[in-house]
Amino acid sequence: MSPDRARKILNLKPTDGLEDARRAFRAKVKRLHPDRAGGRRRAAYEEVVAAWRALESESRPRAAMGDRLEPVQVIIAVSWLAVRMGETIEVEIPTRKIRVPLPTDIQSGDRLRVRGPGAEPDVVITVQISPQRTFAESLKRFVSDFAKPGEAA
Repeated sequence: MSPDRARKILNLKPTDGLEDARRAFRAKVKRLHPDRAGGRRRAAYEEVVAAWRALESESRPRAAMGDRLEPVQVIIAVSWLAVRMGETIEVEIPTRKIRVPLPTDIQSGDRLRVRGPGAEPDVVITVQISPQRTFAESLKRFVSDFAKPGEAA
C-alpha cells in the first residue's frame, strides 16, 4: 500500500506525523474492530491495519540492502518441553535482549531469523533442543537423586 493511500484511509494531511497517524489509527480501529462491530466491518478494519503498517514501516529508517550488516549468529539450547509448550525465550545479543516465541514444530538445528530494527543487523538463532527423556531414564534419575544423602533437618 502506498503512503498516500494509507494517509487517505486514516484521513491524514501530508504534514501529519507518525504520532498523528497513531491517534487516527487507534480511533478508527476502536470504531471498526470486528468484536465491536459484530464482524460486519472486517474488510474496513483490515484496510485500516494495513494503512497503519504501511505508514509505520515508512517512518522507520532502514539501511539500503548493500549497507545491511552481517546477521548476528546465536546458538541457544532449549528443552523439548519449552518447544512443545511454544514458550517465548529471551536471547541476549551484544546490543540488546530480544524475545522470540518458539514455534511448536521447530526441530533441533533449525534457524530462526529476527529482523533487526532500523540499521541494526538481523539475528539468526540456531536452536538446539535437548532430547526428551524416556520414562525409564526419568525413573533412574529420580531413584538416583532420592538415594543421595541429603542435609539433616
